[in-house]
Amino acid sequence: MRTATLINNDLLIDSGPDIVASAQRLGISLSSVETLLVTHDHMDHWYPENLILRSRTFRSTPVPPLCIFGPEPVTRALAEHPVWSERLEEAGVSVKTVEPGQRWRNGRYDFTALQAAHNGGEGALLYIVADGSKKLLYATDTGPLSEKVWSIVASAAPFDAVLMDETMGEWETWGEHQSFVTFLEARQRFVENAWMRDGAPFVAFHFSHHANPPHAKLVAHLEPHGVTVAYDGLSLVL
Repeated sequence: MRTATLINNDLLIDSGPDIVASAQRLGISLSSVETLLVTHDHMDHWYPENLILRSRTFRSTPVPPLCIFGPEPVTRALAEHPVWSERLEEAGVSVKTVEPGQRWRNGRYDFTALQAAHNGGEGALLYIVADGSKKLLYATDTGPLSEKVWSIVASAAPFDAVLMDETMGEWETWGEHQSFVTFLEARQRFVENAWMRDGAPFVAFHFSHHANPPHAKLVAHLEPHGVTVAYDGLSLVL
């Protein structure tokens, strides 16, 4: 469930408590990250203590300035943090609040923030990321999307990849996450409306281990529907 995604080495989506250890284990450097998108303030996705490793006290590797984008609870947590509220500038970190429906550009990427069906409907975002040649929908944590969000997805299509919440597996209903049923309903909507480019991966991720079977059984269940089942260290070339 502690998901994070690194794009082109310079864009990171979410930064939970395992991100540093996982990057080291996989042989991945995070020293080139310039943009961090945070989906929401739950600790499996947002662990601001990671930022202390950017401080000159804890590193010898040069790092570029880092711009963090996230919903208001995320940016407020930084502003009120007992350490980071005073050390952001020294660590080369800037912070910007974004809201559902907002579009903006940072570096080589264009972003759109979408309202997630999570966290009581407030303070949780999904993201569309585009670099001029490829386009990605990043959709965790969320239950079934609202029709307003679907309309934005439709207008942004086609996508070169979709990463979508499949937390609750065999549980039939769970409003703030998706089950097999609601995940596959979303997958079918993409298929029926041709919202994916040919060969584009549709990835299931963010699995709860008490609601999903082991990975091999997940693959057997979802791959026949054209779904890629994520795992730690999954790498995609779009």
